[in-house]
Amino acid sequence: MLMIYVYVKHTVANFANWREIYDGHRETRRRKGCLNERLFQKFDDENEVTLLFTWRDEQSAREFLSSQDLKDTMQKAGVMQKPEIKFLNLVETVNLSANNEQYPNLG
Repeated sequence: MLMIYVYVKHTVANFANWREIYDGHRETRRRKGCLNERLFQKFDDENEVTLLFTWRDEQSAREFLSSQDLKDTMQKAGVMQKPEIKFLNLVETVNLSANNEQYPNLG
């Protein structure tokens, strides 16, 4: 099985409000095939949100991303415009830390 990575970037009206709705939708993402998610904010604009998801397969990711449920949830959460979405394949992961240290936020 080939996992797929999905990059999503969008601007929200209010990060705190968006985050509450986003977190409340986590179980739905899990049931639909999302295996992992990472949340980022732009340094100088907390309302610019970037997400990196790991999905079990491309079909599951595409079905979820095109669902009316997601569109309704994004509108309710205050997403300001159509998100930028990219489907990615992982080519390589290299740990460059001394002594092969593990950092919890780096997965």
